[in-house]
Amino acid sequence: MPRSPQLTTLLAAVVALLAAPLGVATPTAGAVPLGTATAATAYAPSSAHPFSDPVWFPLGNPVRLSCVKTNCRGETGADWHGYWAIDFLGQRGDPVYAAGGGVFHVGATDATCSTTTVSAGVWGWVDHGGGRVTKYNHLDSLVATEGQLVTPQTVIGRMGHWGDIAPCGTNYLHFEVREGGITGTRGNPGSLFACTASGRVSLPGIFNGATSFDALPKVAFTTPAGSSSCVTDVWNSTPPQPSLTVVRAASSARLSWSTPPVGTTSVRIATQLWSTGLKGWNKPTYTTAPGAPTGTTPAGLTNGRS
Repeated sequence: MPRSPQLTTLLAAVVALLAAPLGVATPTAGAVPLGTATAATAYAPSSAHPFSDPVWFPLGNPVRLSCVKTNCRGETGADWHGYWAIDFLGQRGDPVYAAGGGVFHVGATDATCSTTTVSAGVWGWVDHGGGRVTKYNHLDSLVATEGQLVTPQTVIGRMGHWGDIAPCGTNYLHFEVREGGITGTRGNPGSLFACTASGRVSLPGIFNGATSFDALPKVAFTTPAGSSSCVTDVWNSTPPQPSLTVVRAASSARLSWSTPPVGTTSVRIATQLWSTGLKGWNKPTYTTAPGAPTGTTPAGLTNGRS
């Protein structure tokens, strides 16, 4: 990622074949026939192909499904969430896995109970490329580190209760899928794969053929014990990271990248602003260029600042 010391903005391009809309696509890659036991194969993350869609269930130990979007309606006179998110009730210390390949980021390490409203507490998130991210709240601790490349076989944290309202008596994972970065729009996670003793299954479909987690009543279903034995290395079949170049100009910069792969229908561009006060990068904002362009020229930058 090239740096421009005289500009306030660092630009990075992420070229990707944009996946189908959240909640619409049904995962099909790397199928394992039901009833087929497979030995766990460890697949290393790839710096050249770091990303894959978040289509894997993030927990291995059995958990109970709790509030989603509207299935807890009536407890407080309104929807408990009112937005797409899934709460899974489990045990403190249960391993939490990345739902897909990507780059892990630390959200916060606030290991305290809230006294008024629920906060995220200890949490992290995974960038799956193209602006799609997954978020993991109320962890007991983080296992992955900032910037670590992760896969669905990577334990990124442990289930806990931090951020819940005191006395923090419930251990659960609050799981979200977002489009447009970590501050983007929450979306329906759709179907999620799980590896069980009987082979690979799709959740929530194993629960009476349900097509949405939100269609299931609270705490009526418990997920089967699982593992990462049926995870396959699908990230290496995704488009490689583009090579990037930046040419500086007065109050602007020409950003160029390698030719997108055949079949690309749009290019997602992430822009990050360097904060001199925080001495770090602000969260990225995303724009989408149709077709398969090989560059863009952002303007309105500030000269003479690092």
